[in-house]
Amino acid sequence: MTDCLTMPRAANARSLLRFLLTVAGLALAAVFCAGTVQAQTADGFGLTPPKGMTAEPVTHRQFDTGFGVKASDGSIPTAGSSSHPCLVGFKFAAANNGLTKAEINKTTGSNEWRSMVRGFIGMIFDIKSERAINVHGYNGVELAVVPKGETGAGTVRGLMTMVETPKGRMTSVCMTTAAAYPKAERRFRAVPSGARLPE
Repeated sequence: MTDCLTMPRAANARSLLRFLLTVAGLALAAVFCAGTVQAQTADGFGLTPPKGMTAEPVTHRQFDTGFGVKASDGSIPTAGSSSHPCLVGFKFAAANNGLTKAEINKTTGSNEWRSMVRGFIGMIFDIKSERAINVHGYNGVELAVVPKGETGAGTVRGLMTMVETPKGRMTSVCMTTAAAYPKAERRFRAVPSGARLPE
C-alpha cells in the first residue's frame, strides 16, 4: 500500500508537492466559490465557526467538501475576489486509510515533515511564523504567510493550517488585508478547531 505520509518516497513527495502548491495557489488566488451556526456535509465533515463568524458549504475543485467562513458583521475584509476570508476544506486520501492516529502523528509531528511543508509553501509565500498545532488529537502545522512578488505582497496576509488524518487531510486557508490581519489572526486561528473530522 502506498503511504502518502512516508516522506522519503519520491512519488509520495511529488504528490505532497502538488497538494501543497495547490493549497498555496488557492490562497494566493483567494477565489472561493460561494451562515449557519453549525454546518455539516453528508460525508461527515463539519464545521462550527468561532463566535461572531458564520460558515456555509462551498465548492472548490481541490477539495471533496468545504466551507467558506466569514465574520457575521463583515468586519474581516476578503482578499481578491473571494466572498469569504477563510476556506476550510477536506480532501479524502485513500493512501491514508489503514494508518493509525499514532502513525500519522509521528510523521506530521516530525521536523522532516514540517521542513518539507515550509519548503514547498515557501516557493510562493514568505513564511512569517510557524507553529505546531493539534486539532482533535491530530498533529498539524500553522503558517502565517505573505504572498511573494507583486501579487498581494505588502497588502495581503494569511494563515494556513494543514492536518492529516486516516481519512485524508484538512486544510484551512484564511486571507485578508495586511491592515486587518492583526485583529483577524486570533479568529483565523480558531477556525480549524471547530472542524468535525470524518471518522
